[in-house]
Amino acid sequence: MNSLTPVSSLTATAEGPVNQVAERLPADDERKALLDDAAEALEILTRRSEGLLHFVLNQRRLTKHLVANYERLKLKRVFGSPGILCDRVSSPSHPETGSNK
Repeated sequence: MNSLTPVSSLTATAEGPVNQVAERLPADDERKALLDDAAEALEILTRRSEGLLHFVLNQRRLTKHLVANYERLKLKRVFGSPGILCDRVSSPSHPETGSNK
């Protein structure tokens, strides 16, 4: 990440003067086309480095070490009443038992 920030900053800084010089040149000057290409290349580098920087920041956030927060819970609170579930599964009218009722 420390390497990306200067790249983004330098390309954004260089883009301004290149555009200023290109604007001053007449349209038929062959140097204008070269400067326009250079400005476009700098713009692409700026966008790509900023995108990569955002990716790295998001990746760092996603891979951050998480600390578990342990808490004692009562099983009844988590699972409700397991007896009701067992009654439904073993019931002959339950669709998974193969009963036609």
